[in-house]
Amino acid sequence: MMRIYARVEHGAYVECITPVTYTADLEVVHAGAESRIGKEVPIVERFTPEMVSTLVDITDLNPAPKIGWLYDGEHFAVQVPFEESPEEILAANKLQMDKLLTRASSAMTPLLVALQLGDATIEETELARKWQSYCRSVKSVDLKVKAPAWPNLPAL
Repeated sequence: MMRIYARVEHGAYVECITPVTYTADLEVVHAGAESRIGKEVPIVERFTPEMVSTLVDITDLNPAPKIGWLYDGEHFAVQVPFEESPEEILAANKLQMDKLLTRASSAMTPLLVALQLGDATIEETELARKWQSYCRSVKSVDLKVKAPAWPNLPAL
């Protein structure tokens, strides 16, 4: 039976090494000697010892591992996608909320000054209301969900 190998790098299956057969006898076949044509070229004749040390025979494994699977030195396993912890999700969402509120605060500052001084235009007053509504919407977002629906910036 011809052998199939997985090349493993940093604990992951990165390349499939399939069999190669002899296509010609390199030496003169002596009387009674068997031809090697069609037989598998041994893996140690195809690659350096360093490369061979990264190979794992997967010929008889069922199910056959696929490129990208993890290898722990004994077993292959499907790579499990990274999942953020609830604490990481909350921290990332708090950071995003802070960024959005900082942006809103920067936009609202000149509008609020105009309102306090009593010389805000109707447009500035309306825009200040939109930014305040936006801030309330940002603060009401559920920060525990992975991809919260952040409100859109106010139309300017």
